[in-house]
Amino acid sequence: MGWTVAYRKTNANRFLRVDGVSLDWDAATELAVEVSEALGEGHQVYYVTTRQDELDGRVCEEDIANLLVDSGRRVRMVEGGVLPEGVHVEGYERPVKVRKPRPLGTEQQGVLEALLRHGVYYPGSGWYWGNTSTTKRIMDSLVARGLATVETFTVPTRRDGVKSITQYRPIR
Repeated sequence: MGWTVAYRKTNANRFLRVDGVSLDWDAATELAVEVSEALGEGHQVYYVTTRQDELDGRVCEEDIANLLVDSGRRVRMVEGGVLPEGVHVEGYERPVKVRKPRPLGTEQQGVLEALLRHGVYYPGSGWYWGNTSTTKRIMDSLVARGLATVETFTVPTRRDGVKSITQYRPIR
């Protein structure tokens, strides 16, 4: 049977079971002490069976996704716990959180479509979205999302000698 740890803040309504760790009982009890020290006061840490053991039927039905705490009541246990920083177990890799990008807003979508249609935007290019400052602000947000590129260069003028131009292009 494999063992892992589950933890919660003392006032939380559920425990988080650490995924990706399956140890023998002795190692799991040592890990529980280490996790408890790393989390500090205000947390409860228990060693528990792994989710795989529950799925394989090696755990009685009333203990599936539940943990019997010191008060004698059962508390829900969910997956998704991670070991705290500084706690290492051989073979365990901290999951990398990947943020799902937010969808484009209606203004960003409209400016991106116009940029794709025209191929380039710079002040004086013949089109804008509302006004030039709004267009620039939305273009900068598209650049930050990796949907457009920005390039600034200088061109000669008759009066002053040079003028700086910022140009945006879509990434196709």
